[in-house]
Amino acid sequence: MKYLTNNEREQYVNVSRPDSFFELIQCGYTPANPEYEIYRYKSSIYVLEYVISGVGYIDSDSGRQTVKAGDFYLLKRGFTGHYYPDPDEPYQKIWANVRGNMIDRLTELCGISSPATVMSCRDSGIYDDLRSICGIFADFDGDDLSEPMRQSSVRIADILTIVRSGLDNSENELRTDAVRIRDCLDIHLCDDISLKSIADSMYMHEATVIRVFKERYGITPMKYLAAIRIEAAKRMIDDGIPIGNIAGMLKFSDTSYFSYCFRKETGMTPAQYASLSGQKKTPGKAQGPES
Repeated sequence: MKYLTNNEREQYVNVSRPDSFFELIQCGYTPANPEYEIYRYKSSIYVLEYVISGVGYIDSDSGRQTVKAGDFYLLKRGFTGHYYPDPDEPYQKIWANVRGNMIDRLTELCGISSPATVMSCRDSGIYDDLRSICGIFADFDGDDLSEPMRQSSVRIADILTIVRSGLDNSENELRTDAVRIRDCLDIHLCDDISLKSIADSMYMHEATVIRVFKERYGITPMKYLAAIRIEAAKRMIDDGIPIGNIAGMLKFSDTSYFSYCFRKETGMTPAQYASLSGQKKTPGKAQGPES
């Protein structure tokens, strides 16, 4: 084991023979430094970091995630991306990098599937565990790393248990909010409704409404509303309701805009769909068996 500095105040690096079960590779503190940044490509390790103060960002294929004081994030093995501090309010963090079959299995059991998991910590448990890991290696002076590694593995397992609990809670909250938003959209299908009115009724910010709904259903609330209105329009056309009436009933601004939205969603105009719908209802000439 050796001590390094690389834009960090403390960094303890394990240089022992790798252990396939569990290996703590690095742990330490990163002080506020606007020039600090890390790039990873198909990472071979797990990165566990707790933000003590300031703000930072994680960029990956799934977009940008913002982390702030009190947040914890875990970057899984295989992660590809870039993480760095806010230039005006750079974060300070405590972290550990690990790998091994143990953490592979634990992340699977805990349901940690996202390449980058970010959660707000409701207590200091994760911070205390990371601080304890750093303390173990700061105080260690010897050649046999088996005991420090064992102690660290216990702390890492504790962190993943906290993450599992946090994910369960946030998933339930997310599902509840998302379903409430969907129910609101379904109920007000034929009413004038806006993103602002939805947010106000949910006591949420508009950006939060979009985020929780999209994370649950993979689509924004207003795109969902447009889609279910078109599905309703198709049923109305099937029932023989005039197209002009349908546009008004579903709160489209006019028939032309309704036709535009319908064609965008289905690939045909309401009139073309009505024609096809009529053909389906008209019995065809019966055919006998082929000779």
